[in-house]
Parts: sequence; C-alpha cells; structure tokens
Amino acid sequence: MSDESAMDWPYWPVLPTLWADQVWVWRLGLRETGDLGRAWGCLSLAERERADRYRHEGDRQRFVLTRGWLRRLAGAYLGLAPNSLQFELGPHGKPFLPGYPLRFNLSHSGDWALLAFSRDRPLGIDLEVHRAVPMLRLARRFFQESEWERLQQLSGDYQRQIFFDYWTAKEAYLKATGEGLGALSRVELDPAPLPGDRMALWRCSSDSRGAGELVRSPTFEAQRLSLEPGYSAALVVGSQGHELLTDEILEKTVTKINNKSAGIRIYRGTISPKMRVPS
Repeated sequence: MSDESAMDWPYWPVLPTLWADQVWVWRLGLRETGDLGRAWGCLSLAERERADRYRHEGDRQRFVLTRGWLRRLAGAYLGLAPNSLQFELGPHGKPFLPGYPLRFNLSHSGDWALLAFSRDRPLGIDLEVHRAVPMLRLARRFFQESEWERLQQLSGDYQRQIFFDYWTAKEAYLKATGEGLGALSRVELDPAPLPGDRMALWRCSSDSRGAGELVRSPTFEAQRLSLEPGYSAALVVGSQGHELLTDEILEKTVTKINNKSAGIRIYRGTISPKMRVPS
C-alpha cells in the first residue's frame, strides 16, 4: 500500500461514532483472511448457506468477509448483536434495515470492498477493478451519446479509466436511488469536473435518448474515491430522510444535492482486525 493510499484511508484504533450529516466509507482488504472465522460467526443461516454455494474458495471468502464486516459495523452503530440484524431487500435487490436509523451500501471488486454508512441519507457506492470489457459497446448501450462520443476520442489506459469512472458514478447513483442497472442510461455525467474530485450528475427523461434534444434535470453529485491504480470508485449521497427513493420521490426532490453546501462530511478508513469494534 502506498503512503498516499495510507493517508487517504487511515487505520483507526477504535470504530468512530457515526454522527448525523456524516458519511463513513470503510475500505476492506479481501486478501486478508485472518478475520474469516469471526466474520463467519456474524452471518445469518441464509448467508452461510449462500456462502457454501460458491464454487471457488476465493469468492466464498470475499463474500464472508464483506457480509461479516457489514454486520459488525452496522451492529456497532446500532448497539445490536451483528447476527441479530434482519436485512430486507428493496424492489431491485438493495439491502436495508427497516425501522433503524442507519443507511448503508457496499461494493466489492478485485482485492477490495467498500462499505458506506450514514444515519439518515440513502447511499450508493460502487467499486470496479479495471478489467478487460468491451467498453465502447457497453457505452453505446448504457451511456448517453455525449459520453460515448468522448470515450471514442480516447485510447489506452486513459480511456479505460474514464469508462470505469463513468460506470461507477452511474451505478453508485442508481444504488442510492434503488433503481437498478436497467436505468443506467437515465444518468449523464457533466464533463466539467467539480472541486474536490466531485462529479455533477444529470437525470435524463426516459424518452430523451435519440429524441434530438435531451431533457435533463440536475440531481445528486458523485464523489470519486481514490483507491489504488487500476481501480475506480464513486459514492453518491441522496436526500435526507428517505430510506428508499421511489420514482415519485425522485420527481419531487430531484434537486441538485451538493455535498459541501448540504454540510455532508465524508470520512474514510481502512478496516483492520486490530480496530476495536463495540459489541
């Protein structure tokens, strides 16, 4: 791990308190399996059965570590036993804890997982390792015309970086709203970057593609998260007070959410077995 990465994602001796208007993003290394036994003990019966269905041991370990730490951190924030938490799924598979003052989201790819937590704001986080995919074909299908045209003008590693930066920002937005990947083409990134590695997002009307002129509305912004070379990650923080964002809510509250002006503070940390987590 580079010195720069260590500064961006510090180790904490004790799990910090999660206050209102804070978002904590935790980085979990999936190669470190020393905490696997404890993570397994946090899982529900259904999660253990799911873990046992993985054919590859590496996939099984990544699932156990990610879900185990999700339960440990969520339980600590709520003052509950990790294995007592009863997750439910939204219409597009987004897990949540109904009735509790905690919002969360997670993503894993390659050797890392990211887990994001807030008290009262819906979250979406996405992480992607830069792997070989048909970028232009996917962009043609899921991106807006302007985004596809920009990618066509790029090449090599920079094209791959921009593609995955776009993809993670879009997917983080859809995970925050709970809409699912089928709505990728509804989101457009503003090509002008914002200070602090932020990206402005636009929500496009469902009939805007191919209609000559886009019908766009400003919406939540995405925060890029630097992990290490070969990865892209983004976080989107939604509007306060909503557990899941329905189409009706989005139509009424699709105003631009600026993390800085809204007073949202984003903190980062690296999960370590040495970090003391209240139980």
